[in-house]
Amino acid sequence: MTMAIGRWLGLALAGAVLSGCMNGGGPFGGGTGGTDAHAPASVQVMAKSFTIAGPRGFCIDPGGTRDSAESAFAMLGSCAVISGNPRDAKPKAPAILTASVTPLSDPLDDATLDRMTAYLATDDGRAALARADGVGEVTVVDLGREDGLVLVHARDGTSTGDMAGDYWRAVFATADKLVTLTVSGFRTAPLSDDAGADLTRAFVAAIRRANPASAPPAATVPETGGGGRLASFFNRLL
Repeated sequence: MTMAIGRWLGLALAGAVLSGCMNGGGPFGGGTGGTDAHAPASVQVMAKSFTIAGPRGFCIDPGGTRDSAESAFAMLGSCAVISGNPRDAKPKAPAILTASVTPLSDPLDDATLDRMTAYLATDDGRAALARADGVGEVTVVDLGREDGLVLVHARDGTSTGDMAGDYWRAVFATADKLVTLTVSGFRTAPLSDDAGADLTRAFVAAIRRANPASAPPAATVPETGGGGRLASFFNRLL
């Protein structure tokens, strides 16, 4: 995959979700229609070296999954909607979840995470958070460091169609993989600040449970200065 992870993920959200997923066609468009069907709770990717799983009520959309040796991407939504089975599990609040996974050559230690947090507060960092190309200004509503991760609440101009403008991203590492998670609400049922952050933390916890951490190699992270190097580094993460 030649496109940066963040741009690819943004295009996936803006294209696959906004243009069809919520309007009756494609992923989440009514499932299989069989009352005995069940949506998959998890999927193994990257030669079965990593498992993507979501919080309770969220299942994998098979049509929104991309997998190769170099990277993986998955969309998750309400299990009942994806399967078409009203008896299947449902989340407390409707949302679209995505997970992007790439191999990790350098660990996200505390120093790296601190630098990432500082970078995302810059103009270049805010631009890297955009879910699609050409969305205009991205506003960082909240940005913080938590246990082994960076958690961002952002708002951009992609609140067209069914998706809300607010979304949450978490970046962390586990099982020698770099993971970027995104949680997006709907315009008709937006997530509150607390609900969005809590759902993102629950998503992180589900991924960590499914993929026990292993010891990564020593880190080599760009130091201060060299804005182009920092931008390139964080574009690989996001």
